[in-house]
Amino acid sequence: FAIETRAPAAASAGGRTARPPSSDEARKRTRLLDDRTSQLLAIAFNRLPPPHHLVNIFETLEDFPEVLPSEAVLTLHAAATEQQDPIDQLRQLSIPADRLSQLDLPERYLWVLATSPSSSAKLACGALLVGPARELRELRHSFQKVGLCSQAMRNSELLRKCVSTSLAIGNYMNRGSNRSGANAVILPDSLIKMDELRGNGEQDLGAEGGRGRTLLDFVAQALVDEAGSQPLRDLKVEAEELRTKIKAARTASLEEAEASVVQVCAAATKAQKGMLELARTPGVDRLAERVRHVCDEADLAMKLVKAAKEELALTQQWSSAKGKVKGEEWLAGWEQFFDQLAQAFSRTTPPPLQPLLPSAQTTSRQTTPRLALREVNTSTNQRLDASKPTDAIKSQPLLTKTMSEPLSRHMASSQAPAAPVPAAVPRQPAQLPVAAATPAPVLAPTPAPAPVPTVRRGASRQGMESPMFDENARVESFDIGALLKAGATGRAELPAAGPTLRAGGSKERGRQLSDKENIRA
Repeated sequence: FAIETRAPAAASAGGRTARPPSSDEARKRTRLLDDRTSQLLAIAFNRLPPPHHLVNIFETLEDFPEVLPSEAVLTLHAAATEQQDPIDQLRQLSIPADRLSQLDLPERYLWVLATSPSSSAKLACGALLVGPARELRELRHSFQKVGLCSQAMRNSELLRKCVSTSLAIGNYMNRGSNRSGANAVILPDSLIKMDELRGNGEQDLGAEGGRGRTLLDFVAQALVDEAGSQPLRDLKVEAEELRTKIKAARTASLEEAEASVVQVCAAATKAQKGMLELARTPGVDRLAERVRHVCDEADLAMKLVKAAKEELALTQQWSSAKGKVKGEEWLAGWEQFFDQLAQAFSRTTPPPLQPLLPSAQTTSRQTTPRLALREVNTSTNQRLDASKPTDAIKSQPLLTKTMSEPLSRHMASSQAPAAPVPAAVPRQPAQLPVAAATPAPVLAPTPAPAPVPTVRRGASRQGMESPMFDENARVESFDIGALLKAGATGRAELPAAGPTLRAGGSKERGRQLSDKENIRA
């Protein structure tokens, strides 16, 4: 080190040299730092209390470290680590407290670090409390955002509906190609592409100033038209909530947050070990308790980051994401899709309110294809063989319920006492209604029972030998409810079959319909 002695220059007036200064005016300044370092430390130490007061704070640890500015505490801790040589030199000089005027301002605070016992360990605890410990709360919140977002996506009914419907529409659009019959889709890439495929028909180009209707518009309209679905306003709210959670999760970088937690854990462990070397005082005990609490929070944050990474990996696996995609990029794709879905919902037409109808009209309306899905059936003439079981295993319960529920209602109504039907009325074969049926004619004075909405053509009394069905009577296998049933328990796995299915679908169902019609007759 270098000791530099500076004396004030002699003042001159009128060309005369002033008398030499007395011994009190002479000042010796000891400088151990270069000009650049001394200037930077002087600026950082400017907000600290006087050196004598700082010594008292280190001894009692009263309200430490909050009694000092956070920036000053961090600067002192950095100086205790980086300026170790000047501190050792000041310790060798053994300058008393009443002669601190010999030192410049930065050296005076370094003298405090040199003379205060265990100042480095105390500053390490103070720097931990005012620095990394305050970031733990924000880091925990960021991990929770990622975990909650992942769980919300896997448990979202709206997302399951979109995936199931999009998978079925994709198989329909790719029918006859090597891409048909898909059991899963890559998310969210496949959903984003739905907004890129536009129609070029007159009906499609008439919407929104010549903007062609996209497949995503078709999906959104199908979700809105679905019987028993949520109102359009609730669908928009759910889509917006998911988009908000995904956007919040994007701001949390798990890689950077995990690195920060590792640094906090290392600093907390080091500070806790340093506290073991200090003498037991009330101030030391309070500081050690706070450091122990920070260590517990750091351990909890490490567990949370591991759980968040597991939740994110599980959600990516559930969505069949690409192998090496980053979490931030993957979440950005989901945010883009939900933006597109919200815009598609704004272009949909709310379903009209249906008035209360008699049982016959209600039964007929249940078998009417929905508006959005009717377009799929009108564009194809493919039909499945009723003698062969369909691949839509998960769709069969819903179809069975759709076919059997109207018959059960008519069977229940037939058991009630009613006027006998004239035997001269010939029995005419009926077809499965496609549009809403008109009310049954009323016979005076007693109303006749409502006609059965599902009647086989050419059915015999036994109905067990020739299960022949009307070729024009079809029900929707491309049913949104069936698609949702298929995707309600996990990854959507739907058949690649065509969009139509003959009435009945199997011989057992034909026998079941025949028995019920015989009872009705």
